[in-house]
Amino acid sequence: MPYTFNIHKLPQPREGPKPSKPLIHGKPPGNAIVNRSASLVSSKGKSFHQLHKECVEQGVLFQDPDFPAIPSSIFHSQSLPMHLEWKRPSEICKNPRFVVDGCHRTDILQGELGDCWVLAAFSCLTMNQELLTRVVPTDQDFGDGYAGIFHFQFWRFGEWVDVVVDDRLPTCRNQLVFVHSMERNEFWSALLEKAYAKIHGSYEALKGGNTTEAMEDFTEGVTECYELRKSPKYLFKIMKKANLRQSLMGCSIEQGGVCWQCGTSGYAALGLLHSMMVDERQCVDHAHNADQNIHDSDPAIAAKEGSMINSANGMDGAVVPDVIREKSTKPLMAESRTAMGLVRNHAYAVTGVDEVKSLGKLNQLVRLRNPWGHVEWIGPWSDNSKEWENIDDPEDKKHLQWQLKDDGEFWMAFEDFKRNFTKLEICNLTPDALSDEHTHKWTVSTSEGRWVRGCSAGGCRNYPNTFWTNPQYRLRLYEEDDDPDDDEVLCSFIVALMQKHRRREARRRVTMLTIGFTIYKVPEEFRDKKDHLPKEVFLYNKSVAHSESYINLREVTERFRLPPGEYVIVPSTFKPHEDGEFLLRVFSEKANVSEEVDGVIGTAKLEDKKLKTKKKEKKPIVFSSDRTRPGQVQVSSESEESEESQDIKRREHPKVDDQDGAQESEEDRQFRRIFKQISGDDMQVNAAELQNMLNKAFRKYPELKTKGLAFDSCRSMVALMDTDASGKLTLPEFKYMWNKIKCWKGIFQQFDSDKSGSMTSYELRLAVNAAGYQLNNQLYQIISMRYADENLNIDFDNFITCLVRLEGMFRAFQAFDTDDDGIIKLNVLEWLQLTMYA
Repeated sequence: MPYTFNIHKLPQPREGPKPSKPLIHGKPPGNAIVNRSASLVSSKGKSFHQLHKECVEQGVLFQDPDFPAIPSSIFHSQSLPMHLEWKRPSEICKNPRFVVDGCHRTDILQGELGDCWVLAAFSCLTMNQELLTRVVPTDQDFGDGYAGIFHFQFWRFGEWVDVVVDDRLPTCRNQLVFVHSMERNEFWSALLEKAYAKIHGSYEALKGGNTTEAMEDFTEGVTECYELRKSPKYLFKIMKKANLRQSLMGCSIEQGGVCWQCGTSGYAALGLLHSMMVDERQCVDHAHNADQNIHDSDPAIAAKEGSMINSANGMDGAVVPDVIREKSTKPLMAESRTAMGLVRNHAYAVTGVDEVKSLGKLNQLVRLRNPWGHVEWIGPWSDNSKEWENIDDPEDKKHLQWQLKDDGEFWMAFEDFKRNFTKLEICNLTPDALSDEHTHKWTVSTSEGRWVRGCSAGGCRNYPNTFWTNPQYRLRLYEEDDDPDDDEVLCSFIVALMQKHRRREARRRVTMLTIGFTIYKVPEEFRDKKDHLPKEVFLYNKSVAHSESYINLREVTERFRLPPGEYVIVPSTFKPHEDGEFLLRVFSEKANVSEEVDGVIGTAKLEDKKLKTKKKEKKPIVFSSDRTRPGQVQVSSESEESEESQDIKRREHPKVDDQDGAQESEEDRQFRRIFKQISGDDMQVNAAELQNMLNKAFRKYPELKTKGLAFDSCRSMVALMDTDASGKLTLPEFKYMWNKIKCWKGIFQQFDSDKSGSMTSYELRLAVNAAGYQLNNQLYQIISMRYADENLNIDFDNFITCLVRLEGMFRAFQAFDTDDDGIIKLNVLEWLQLTMYA
């Protein structure tokens, strides 16, 4: 579950379109029907000031119940490697202070935890006082009003939250085990690390990661990465501008590691203690395999990063081999030092970018900091190198803050930086391109979504039968960029896809999903509509843009320029059937609209009947009860079969003349006789009799592979057609029900393409549409969870039951909507009658 305890939401710095909330996972969103029991399983946190006041009034020191001082808050997958003791700062030293002479990058010294990626972001944060004050509030200390409670603020998936912790810290022999300051009595960095560990579930959850994660959590910024082997021509200019704009920068050396199992050299992600997924002899690290053309057992997996998929259906795309996930993980890459004092597979903070004249020559320099607080570069421009003796202006030393001190911070020549490091990451506080001379005002659209196994987790374009079921987001670009030097009519925008809560779920062996996204131009016939685009659109249309690769990082970010128009963004995991939540952000220089295509809710009507009846335009339905989620939905005034359904019905059941001259099939006449035999003198059948009749009929269709309709399904059918609350069906009621079932049987057989007696939950969406019902994504998720089995298949019985419930609820709504205004209001009796007899 996402983190909900002891969090106080803060005023948000900017407003965008309200995101569409996830359906059922995590903190209760707006759908009260689905989350009716949420209050029974989640706790609601108090703010820092409330808790602080309570502790002061009671004269006690705060003890955090949501992040207790127990071993599992440190390591969740193993026992502690040493004896650790939780102590408050006053038990560690005399005169503890929260901050001593301000927060500086030298206050951050890495401890025994492999979280250099977090500490590199800490170092960058100290260089921007405004950001630092927001993340590390100054209204706390160990003086008057001390109550053992502290708080910090982080940006978490679209909103700023206030995280409360107590000040008990892990120690060994009275020394802090994890991050600590050079001043023994300064504790802001240790407490900040604890708060960040809390929102991820444990200290261990911080072991291995990407600096961009922490940078964005501290800034709400957007990150762009540069591979230094193929860096832009003006990279130094880009870095200098980023430094002036107070962007956060980190770098790493991702080469030179050796796979412990296969012995082959490979790449390692920033600061990440990689994992080897044990699968016999196959090495499966995503970066390690990126250059080795590794295939897994799934069909049509692309061979190499950046390769184009060209299949028979005309799809194109760039993907990388997916990470094969097995039962256990082992370390793959370890930090190691180079001969020049640098550390491979380790995160550094970029703390300065400048130029200095030496012997009449202008030198480009970069300043880096090792979170260890020691181990520095020993090449040109290092602390004690001779280059510092040849500076033309001695004042430049002071300007560059040069110190002959082993504190982990050092300068190096820009060319040496590019030669030795492999990756640079820049977290911009605004999405302005660093190669641009002008600052722009950007707009942002934010949406939350979910991939749900069996419903909306369709995988990438390698899986055309399910790709179209992924969440879809319409992007409307209205105005081109204001660039007088550019004759092209194009709109600049950035798409940032971030998966949520995966690090926090690490204790359940949840890993990062391999994610990416694709952008298509919306065909003209679907523009300005809210329809979920069907499979054919993606089969026969080429994408106009896509993420460079599918990769198992928290966020995938790309910058694009496209002509004004309407597009659809399809975020997906690499493989289908993988559950996950995500945040989709779209930044643009000009006005844009990005919103989820959630579809409309209703029943289909034949076009010719619309023209004949000339019904008034459909009105949006808004449920007035606060138990349901408001939304714009549409429904026709009466339930009608779709034209496709009627065609199926005509093909499956041709009519013949009966003895009375009426058009009745032989099957209908047989059922009339059976009905008379079973119903008795009252000419009515109850649920048990209906079950007996229908199951006898379905024995003639062995291809359905049904064991017979369940008794509860038949009771639902009786409830659907029972107009006098007798619990029985008359012959006309039964005949109407039977005609419906015959039509639904034909639809089921149509979508049971492999004649297995079931359809997949993805095909259910198509089958429901063919039956004449239009649902939105939330409802498809609900009915998939309700009616599919553990293998995501729906058999005949569950399919019929699902359509019976849909038919009944649509009909009930229409019955209550007496004035046809699209709004119903129910008292408690009506509500219970409606829900209990269905």
